[in-house]
Amino acid sequence: MNTTDNYEYKPRSDYDWMIRKYQNSEGLPSKLSGHMAALLDTIPWQLFLTIRGNKGQVRLKQVIQEFRSNCERSFRAPLTMVYSLESIPYWHAHACVASSCNLKNWNFSYCHRVLRDLVGSDPDDYKLEPYDPSRNGLAYVLKSIDRKWDDRSDWDLVNCHFFTDPERQTPHARRHARRRARRHQERLAAAR
Repeated sequence: MNTTDNYEYKPRSDYDWMIRKYQNSEGLPSKLSGHMAALLDTIPWQLFLTIRGNKGQVRLKQVIQEFRSNCERSFRAPLTMVYSLESIPYWHAHACVASSCNLKNWNFSYCHRVLRDLVGSDPDDYKLEPYDPSRNGLAYVLKSIDRKWDDRSDWDLVNCHFFTDPERQTPHARRHARRRARRHQERLAAAR
């Protein structure tokens, strides 16, 4: 008897094809991280950031928050970030960064200066590079959402609502939030 007689062909869904691009050597990521990456893939990411070194979880969060606040103050525009903190093999962080202002040229070098001041001048302590969608940096950042073997890892989404569909926002949003979203949409329109 042929063993393939019992096989029933099931066509792959769009989700199955989408999740294959996030596959790594450890196998497929969790469904949660795949869904989250698909949801956030529409955001025009501009920078990919990695922070390494002998820093604990609390210090890494402080560095990311200070980096965000310094850049927002200088650019006069909010930064949208997705970041994860991982403890294996040592504490390190990955982040994808977007903004309504262009983070290339002068702004890119400013981001380097801010990181150098926060982390140190050693080139092994951080890596900042333009975001390349073909390298799946977003999926790499989100891989630690659902890890069972690294229960100390952490992740966060910052200001991602600015790039989501404005039709989805609740009509009862606070006045301040609506005004902030309107300003962000105006900055995006001006940047195009």
